Amino acid sequence: MRTFLLTSSLAALALAAPRPQDIEIDAVEAQGLGVADGPPLAAAATAEIPTYDADAAAASAAAEITAVAKRRRQASTVSPITTAITTTTTTIATTTASLTTTTTATTTSKDPSACTPLPKGSGPVSTPDEAKTFLSDPQYDAISNTADTPQGYSLAFSSLHGATEGNGYLGYYTLKTYNTIQCQQYCDKTDGCQGFDVYLERDPTVNPAPACKNPASTTTIKCSLWGLQVSATTATNQGQWRYDFNVVITASNGYNSLAAPTPIDGYTGPTKLGGDTQAPLLNGKDTYMGYKYYSGIYNPSQCTAACSAQNIYNQKHPRSDGTWDKCIFTNSYVLSKNNVPQGTYCSLYSNQWTKAVATNYGQYRGSDYYSVSQSYGWALN
Repeated sequence: MRTFLLTSSLAALALAAPRPQDIEIDAVEAQGLGVADGPPLAAAATAEIPTYDADAAAASAAAEITAVAKRRRQASTVSPITTAITTTTTTIATTTASLTTTTTATTTSKDPSACTPLPKGSGPVSTPDEAKTFLSDPQYDAISNTADTPQGYSLAFSSLHGATEGNGYLGYYTLKTYNTIQCQQYCDKTDGCQGFDVYLERDPTVNPAPACKNPASTTTIKCSLWGLQVSATTATNQGQWRYDFNVVITASNGYNSLAAPTPIDGYTGPTKLGGDTQAPLLNGKDTYMGYKYYSGIYNPSQCTAACSAQNIYNQKHPRSDGTWDKCIFTNSYVLSKNNVPQGTYCSLYSNQWTKAVATNYGQYRGSDYYSVSQSYGWALN
């Protein structure tokens, strides 16, 4: 397991072989993989406008490198501390309601929102107006099965009874029609969007309460945006009970962008790699400088920002002989646990490596499998 401080002092260690380059699963788990999030069910709002700023996240990553390195340097003047300096930089558009599928709402008659009208959806309503009828209504499958797959996107799943939840939630919009192209357009203009989910949600027409435990339903058409790719494995939000009203989901289609990450100033790339880089010794020297992990939205610019910030710090704090290690290459990828994407993992190196050594596609930790996807290399200009 490779757990090392990203400072130039470590390069003074004489190593006969490369440090083990497994994914730092223990450190990532200790940091925390994140909390499941997603659009609120039966919401009073018709949208949560995404607010994620990729540039701000990158700036935060750079600032954290300097802050952590200073704390480590102050903590020990005798020997380097072999502790990961992982940090989380996750921007969530807004706070949402619980996604628990078994929780019953606890609204009381004193709640001013009790029995008040909720937004009316534009989708068809099943007859009879029951959750089981909604879930088995063939008209909804016909809608999702004939939906267009937008250009530049791939279909990840279709006609499921669950909506996406997990890390990387950006926001959502309510649609007038089941329009995958419109949702794709929302994704394309949203910073960090990697995929989206369009689905039908059976919602109450009024806020359920003791005086209106099972109101008539309305069908909301939702478009949720994600900073990590979606899959059938992430489409786990199947609804919830609100008093006697059952909020359920159907016709859920997920789509992922096929586009590579956008170029980053000061770096050559992205260069598509296979897995996580497994660098050999270079002229007897280990070029691995450490790693960073950011839970949530996939943002390779956090990796390049960390690489550049490490250089600034190392240059200002050289070894006693005046030398210092320069980060000139970073490998960014999405780390997934049991096929559920978790966040951005960055490996930093003092040499530029190629796809030929990017051979770690995943590894087990007990019964859990951690996999690598969307792996790209970035070389400092």
